[in-house]
Amino acid sequence: MNNPPSIQSGDTAVILAALQFTVEKHLRELHGQPDNGGYINRRILVTEILSRVGQINDATMLTAAILHEVYDGSQELKREFDHYFGPEVRVLVQELSENKRLSQPERLQALLDHAHMLSPKAKQIVVAEKICRLQELAQEPAKDWSLGRMHGYMTWLAQVVSRCRGVNERLDCYFDELYLAQIERVHQFYPEAAA
Repeated sequence: MNNPPSIQSGDTAVILAALQFTVEKHLRELHGQPDNGGYINRRILVTEILSRVGQINDATMLTAAILHEVYDGSQELKREFDHYFGPEVRVLVQELSENKRLSQPERLQALLDHAHMLSPKAKQIVVAEKICRLQELAQEPAKDWSLGRMHGYMTWLAQVVSRCRGVNERLDCYFDELYLAQIERVHQFYPEAAA
């Protein structure tokens, strides 16, 4: 990225620059490993959910929604974020970023433990993330998951969202609709669930 846009230079330019930045960082992480595009598609979908469902047009939030999973906390990346997107975006991205040194179960628990302390902007991004996860499960159920694992994951999604509620009613209600629909799908996908 040569000439970094700024939030003042145009919201669309900043959001598209964030998408380009994320793609570049993600491709470097892959080191030639195949990727089906799911990572980038998820970043786009979360941002689209915030905009369409949550009716959010805040460039800082939309930019952070795209960027937050590439943030590793390094000084170099902090400088890049500040330079390209500004400190406000970086602070929001830091708030959303997981501690990648933790195991997956520990990261899930950490989000559950601190979700209620997130800023209003971060809470909305988290709810949009969980909506995205529900949509992914609806489109392509995890065939190798047991009924217990599916119920456990869906319970975790609902618990995280319950700690982020009250900021954006549209996002909250949309999550609830999708959650109920996914419960029905689980009963169809796992015949033993109906018993």
